Amino acid sequence: INLDIKEAGCLTFVGQFFNNFMPTAIGGDVIKAYYASTATKKKLEAFTSVVMDRILGAVVLVWLAMAVLIVRYNQIPSKIIIVITITMFFFMTALMILIFNKKIARNFRFIRKLLKKINIEEKMRRLYTAANKYRHHKILIFHALWLSLVAQLIYFFAAYLLAASIHSR
Repeated sequence: INLDIKEAGCLTFVGQFFNNFMPTAIGGDVIKAYYASTATKKKLEAFTSVVMDRILGAVVLVWLAMAVLIVRYNQIPSKIIIVITITMFFFMTALMILIFNKKIARNFRFIRKLLKKINIEEKMRRLYTAANKYRHHKILIFHALWLSLVAQLIYFFAAYLLAASIHSR
């Protein structure tokens, strides 16, 4: 979908606003997808853009966690945290490969059979096709990953400042 930076920024703030008081953390995403679809008249593409935004954000968060794990491995108090971080790193990396590489995704036909049994194969195929189109927009993906990294670092720094302000470091 084509939105200028002002429209995208407004949708982001609307989504953040609704995320703060709706029952789940994805409530704002639903509102954001709705407004994007009404602005562009493209429901699937608007929904896919919000899903991709969430996936790319999760990828950055997991990659950051992996970087911290590598740097501070000896200071991690629980081995379960290490296992979960490594598992999530490989899962998110594999998910990115599957989204952007149809040849590899074709090897997972058992997933299509499962989706067919629960009657959502066609919807998921359309969602996958829409998400896979992002592979042609490498600069856009790079910018989204970069912005997500900056946002995550700002969140971490804000949490650090809050902890420091109450002498909780």
